[in-house]
Amino acid sequence: MSNCFIMHKSWHFWLVGSFSGLFSGLVMLLLYFGMNYIANNYYSVYYIFIYLFPLVSLWVACYLLRQFFGSGVLRFKHAFRLSLFTSVLSAVVFSVGMYFIYTRLNQPAISARSTIIESEYMFGRQGLSYDEIQDKKEQIQQILTPTSIAFMYFALNIALTPFFALIIAIFARRKNRFIE
Repeated sequence: MSNCFIMHKSWHFWLVGSFSGLFSGLVMLLLYFGMNYIANNYYSVYYIFIYLFPLVSLWVACYLLRQFFGSGVLRFKHAFRLSLFTSVLSAVVFSVGMYFIYTRLNQPAISARSTIIESEYMFGRQGLSYDEIQDKKEQIQQILTPTSIAFMYFALNIALTPFFALIIAIFARRKNRFIE
């Protein structure tokens, strides 16, 4: 049986997927905090780069596996599995990093973020009573915890994972060493 048929059982598969996932998660963290300083708001169009970067890392992972460990051959199912593994690991690294940063390194950012959201919400709703305003502030503060922020980013990345894996697997597969 050739290496092509048991690719997911080889150490190359796990090595490429692990390094690509870790690298992707760390770059996503850097992009996130870079966008915070560039955009100066939390609703910027630039944040789409955080969610599109895994496409680049998935493609690189499939390319590395195909070219260096697969002799120029990569089947669809192996590319899909590698993309899923890399993307899930990237989401885990990104979410754990977000949790760590918001609990240890950048705690005031959450209160600043909740203040911005509260002020934008109150500006749009001029006729609210004091009790309604306090209730909304409590809801916003309950939603903006490090755990909920990390979980939100993890859930969004996991929701995008199958689509990204499918796209990359379609374009990364190669049945033989010659271009089809």
